[in-house]
Amino acid sequence: MRARKEVERVDPFEGGDAARWKHAQQAPRHLPDLRAEITQLDRRVIALLADRVELARRAHSTKRASGLELYDPAREAAVVRDAAVSAEHSGLDPEEIRELFWRIVRMSRNAAPAEDDD
Repeated sequence: MRARKEVERVDPFEGGDAARWKHAQQAPRHLPDLRAEITQLDRRVIALLADRVELARRAHSTKRASGLELYDPAREAAVVRDAAVSAEHSGLDPEEIRELFWRIVRMSRNAAPAEDDD
């Protein structure tokens, strides 16, 4: 009969990583709650974007009715610049926010009613 070889068990979190192990054990229980909160925030962001697009449509119609220039690149640049500054103050990457806001501005501009839709 063969002698059974004893396998040494090693704790992968040995040597000061016990806190990480404890956190890893707790994370899955909280993860669904965190994901649910993220989903709620995502829905709020989408609702806010819809509100922004609607306001942009109204601004477009107001500019057209007043005979103002419809496209204002200086205003768009100022909006993006202000967003980047706010991002920096909030601890977010200003360049990523700048890219995001250019897309938001473009989305708002593209949602403007056509000449004959007013």
